[in-house]
Amino acid sequence: MGIKQHNGNTKADRLAELKIRSPSIQLIKFGAIGLNAIIFSPLLIAADTGSQYGTNITINDGDRITGDTADPSGNLYGVMTPAGNTPGNINLGNDVTVNVNDASGYAKGIIIQGKNSSLTANRLTVDVVGQTSAIGINLIGDYTHADLGTGSTIKSNDDGIIIGHSSTLTATQFTIENSNGIGLTINDYGTSVDLGSGSKITTDGSTGVYIGGLNGNNANGAARFTATDLTIDVQGYSAMGINVQKNSVVDLGTNSTIKTNGDNAHGLWSFGQVSANALTVDVTGAAANGVEVRGGTTTIGADSHISSAQGGGLVTSGSDAIINFTGTAAQ
Repeated sequence: MGIKQHNGNTKADRLAELKIRSPSIQLIKFGAIGLNAIIFSPLLIAADTGSQYGTNITINDGDRITGDTADPSGNLYGVMTPAGNTPGNINLGNDVTVNVNDASGYAKGIIIQGKNSSLTANRLTVDVVGQTSAIGINLIGDYTHADLGTGSTIKSNDDGIIIGHSSTLTATQFTIENSNGIGLTINDYGTSVDLGSGSKITTDGSTGVYIGGLNGNNANGAARFTATDLTIDVQGYSAMGINVQKNSVVDLGTNSTIKTNGDNAHGLWSFGQVSANALTVDVTGAAANGVEVRGGTTTIGADSHISSAQGGGLVTSGSDAIINFTGTAAQ
């Protein structure tokens, strides 16, 4: 901030020239008496808080939640809504962090249990570490909706996200980083996940995405997973990129990539309906197939490349397994 003062011959009703370079400072002129006031607007300071439980939870932008309370089973959680028919409304704003470290049990980041509940957040970070197991986000309640905005990240030393009971989740430029458990699990009829564009799932020791519309009310339709420009990178024995079970529809859009490194770690394993364009699948482990279809129809369009170092590029097994492929397969 620079202040240029006129000389003493200036008339009384002329004010000093104040050059403001900070958005948190304002100049107020009071009439013609030559009185200047500088107002310093208060800055929001991120706060640290403990576990949050209830049906209506609102957290300020940038706040940090640390799991310090146990659920009835004795496991620490970050955010939790009650079970039952009462909807929860959870608003985690922008840039909120949820950390849970359970040194002796099951670490739970965000657990949404009430029917018709909602969870909203943007640039959310959830980081959970459990001794026996862990889950970043679990959408348990029927018909729950989660909107995680842009740039959110889930980290876990076990499962990343589990969603079921005909619930929905949307996000874009979304990141899941986990080990031991599955990155993203989509269960039940009518459950859907849309990860928009530019999302990434990295898993060490298990499958990247599992989807199966195998339970619940079939009137709710197939389970669905949608993304474009998605990257899935998994390591480990039998760690599949995407495991698609019956009554499931997967649309990988354009320019998605699946990489696996592990014996029997297939890139895409499907009993459902899968479509993709300009898809890249690269698998390197022994007996690992690039795309293996056991049922349903998988359609892989132009500019797609399927590579398997020690297995089959494109494999079908079963009388109702169909692959429509117009790309390049290398074995």
